[in-house]
Amino acid sequence: MWKVTGSRVLVEVIKNENDVTEAGLELVRKRTLNSETGKVVDIGPGSLSTSGERFPPRLQIGDVVMFNKALGEKLTQNGVECKLVNESEILAVIS
Repeated sequence: MWKVTGSRVLVEVIKNENDVTEAGLELVRKRTLNSETGKVVDIGPGSLSTSGERFPPRLQIGDVVMFNKALGEKLTQNGVECKLVNESEILAVIS
């Protein structure tokens, strides 16, 4: 089990299901090329200012987020693919 520190977020990657035509051709959506979506499974306590004040994270466990596929560290937790990214690297919260 991982314990996230600082302003980092542990995100369980949601595999995008590509559309398949009747002929069996796989249609890849353009947004899957640069970004990934995932569910927040753990959040660090937040970042510290130079004066030692803690800034609490703006995300919550369970949020579904979009982030850049190229950023973050790939981890595997209990056989599930996860990414460890900085909170500032989250592009959007998907409602």
